[in-house]
Amino acid sequence: MNRISTITLLIALSLSASLTAFSKDTQPESHLYPLTTCVVSGESLADGYVSVTHEGQEVRLCCTECRKDFAKDPATYLKKLRSSQKSSAETYPLDTCVVSGSKLGSMGEPYVHTVGDTVVKFCCKGCVPTFKKNPARYLKKLETAKTKDAEPAPHQGHDHSGHQH
Repeated sequence: MNRISTITLLIALSLSASLTAFSKDTQPESHLYPLTTCVVSGESLADGYVSVTHEGQEVRLCCTECRKDFAKDPATYLKKLRSSQKSSAETYPLDTCVVSGSKLGSMGEPYVHTVGDTVVKFCCKGCVPTFKKNPARYLKKLETAKTKDAEPAPHQGHDHSGHQH
């Protein structure tokens, strides 16, 4: 009898964990995700979403029905998501991998990974596990580079050593 109770408890916990992974979040953080609509239906995500992860990429869908459609043909829907991320990748502030420091492109096409709405480029897919161990460390490097890019360039043609702007 104890064995049956234990098995039943394990099954219940397993189902609970599965449902939690696909639960509808009630407060979408649009600043952490590049789309405001479901990639399957085009419906707004403003009232909540179902979050799934496919090959390391978060995908937000408006409902569990869209999750089923996404599962049938993820490549089609990932194209929509990745096209929205393309502009972020094109203005990437670094020319080196945030993990290894190697020049992007030195090992072939850079591997692009997205964390929320932040595009991160690596010299290779092999750097992703190291990044995932301490993403804050590497995202800080990226934020520092973005901040430097946002600073105004000094005026050309005259010396600024004697005064400040």
